[in-house]
Amino acid sequence: MSKITKRLKLRDEGVDFSKVYSVPQALELLQERASKKFDETVEAVFKCHIDARKEGVRASVILPHGTGKKVTVAVFAEGDEAKAARDAGADIVGAQDLIDQVVAGQVHFQSCVATPAMIPLLSRTVAKILGPKKLMPNPKLGTVTADVAKVVKEIKFGKASVCNEKAGIVHSVIGKVSFSLNHLEENFMALYHELLRLKPETVKSVFVKEILLSTTMGFALPVAVQS
Repeated sequence: MSKITKRLKLRDEGVDFSKVYSVPQALELLQERASKKFDETVEAVFKCHIDARKEGVRASVILPHGTGKKVTVAVFAEGDEAKAARDAGADIVGAQDLIDQVVAGQVHFQSCVATPAMIPLLSRTVAKILGPKKLMPNPKLGTVTADVAKVVKEIKFGKASVCNEKAGIVHSVIGKVSFSLNHLEENFMALYHELLRLKPETVKSVFVKEILLSTTMGFALPVAVQS
């Protein structure tokens, strides 16, 4: 059995893990108990009432105050679109040359955008590589677009993905512990409302069954959204 370190004891001291917190209460507590050594990421986890085998939610939302994360963006494009992507701040831009890099195992990016013209080629060559990594450009996420410059800027600013996993769980970054409490709460609410908007029509019961807020090195707290 692993020992609970002194640091963890101090971090968890006085925290009621059986309590359901309001969003501001949970965020404030997470900020208070966060590591002082680095700026931890704050995440929201939603347990949704969906059958992931038959349906799902998949989209993206621009958080009003960004995510605070530096994201390496790759763009599959040619010609004027490639130039526009570079001018907008894309880190890696290419077509067949970028495909060759991915096939060789050089996937050095956290987000990926493509023009519609590139999708047939990507589907034949790298979809099986990028798909499992959740990096394959997808129209539902807005990452297949003719306006690559706009999407690159949005991702760089702080565009959060909303995508459920097999168990119907959706988790996404809502900022850093260094953000103000108001900014974290506003980011959370933007994500929450987008998730509710994506509720499948087949779901007749409560869609979001449980919500947890957590930090990189911290604990998770159950929260309830005030109506």
